[in-house]
Amino acid sequence: MLSKEYALALFQLAEDLNKTKIFEEQFKVIIEAFKNDEDIMTIITHPKILASEKKEILGNVLKSFDQDMLYFCYVLIDNGRFEALLGIYDEFISLIKKSQNTMVVNVFSAVPLSSDKVSELINILENKYNKNIEIVAYVNEKMLGGIRLEFDGLVLDDALKTNLDDLKSNLM
Repeated sequence: MLSKEYALALFQLAEDLNKTKIFEEQFKVIIEAFKNDEDIMTIITHPKILASEKKEILGNVLKSFDQDMLYFCYVLIDNGRFEALLGIYDEFISLIKKSQNTMVVNVFSAVPLSSDKVSELINILENKYNKNIEIVAYVNEKMLGGIRLEFDGLVLDDALKTNLDDLKSNLM
């Protein structure tokens, strides 16, 4: 819940300043940097390091970044919420996608989907939901066949195992 509030505040600021794309790109860089170097995150979230020192370190690391984005990170440090950065990022991206009428669909399949299959799926979903569709494909080798779609809290499961399990329960 807290992540949503910070993400909404950042999103509204980005919209007001017409910096949504800049914030999105820079936020992604920050997330990747902290994922690749856990030492930075340890320092920035360490309770015995003063907030002023954390800000100085972060300011040096992000010196070429937009000042408003940097100040947002400072607010997280001041409020002891920097460890929520990944959740805030996820919520921020969700707000951007929603504002662009884009729905992200996670697709799970036993084998990689061909580009034709992805295009066909996009067309079907765009027509059904009247939204721009972004497919994120995952290969799940434990699946026997078929596909599973997850989006907007819904699950459409046409996996072979699910169909077999349904058949089994109907026969019993």
